[in-house]
Amino acid sequence: ALQDLSLSLSHTHTHTHTRQSFEAMVALQDLSLSSNHFFDAIPAATLQMMRSLTRLDLSNNKFNSTLPTQLGRIWSLTSLRVAFNKIEGPLRSQISTLSNLRFLDLSHNKLTGEIPTYFSRLTALRNLDLSHNQFEGPIPLLIKSLKLIRHVALNHNKFTSKIPMEWRGLSNLLVVDLRSLKCEEHDIKHNEEFVETHMKKVQVKLRLLSKEQIDAIENDRSEHFIRAQKELEEWEEERERKRQQTAPDEIVDRFTF
Repeated sequence: ALQDLSLSLSHTHTHTHTRQSFEAMVALQDLSLSSNHFFDAIPAATLQMMRSLTRLDLSNNKFNSTLPTQLGRIWSLTSLRVAFNKIEGPLRSQISTLSNLRFLDLSHNKLTGEIPTYFSRLTALRNLDLSHNQFEGPIPLLIKSLKLIRHVALNHNKFTSKIPMEWRGLSNLLVVDLRSLKCEEHDIKHNEEFVETHMKKVQVKLRLLSKEQIDAIENDRSEHFIRAQKELEEWEEERERKRQQTAPDEIVDRFTF
């Protein structure tokens, strides 16, 4: 049997896979299939046979359908990347049993609904990226249960409301991205004050747009759209300028484990 192995098929332009391709690799610990042309559903029934798998990268493919429940049976996983695919639908209980998971990247998909409460049980999480989806509902209170969390990206979703006061207890939090959330004017003020008062040691990307601005962008109404886009671009340029001035030892790698 293969022992303690890593396998990377990234950027090989592969577009098909067979069960036999991976059955002989059940001892793999690190598997990357990123940046290929895989499509249809994720081959989770095959992947779940890899009982020693700790890192799985399926990002940058054309996987669609929903996130398969079988992924939740790879209990050894510490890192799961499924970004830049076409995964859709709500998150149900697919990954609720991955208690060892430290890094989760589901960004740039078509996921919908609210963040399920079982996320509060993923207490080993350090890095969570749910950005660029269609999640909605309040900014998740359950993040407060992730005491080891260092990086949270919720930007470019349809979350609303205020940053929960309970987030004050996240002593390990280093980076949080809440750009382009759809908030009322009074929530925007609250969030800006909350960041200034309680998150001084956190690198916060906070460009909260009002509903009018979001609607303008979504509907492409020229006057409001151009103004909102210009404001957003100027703000991001200023944030990037400040980031580049930060000492190297203060810059956080979003992909650290």
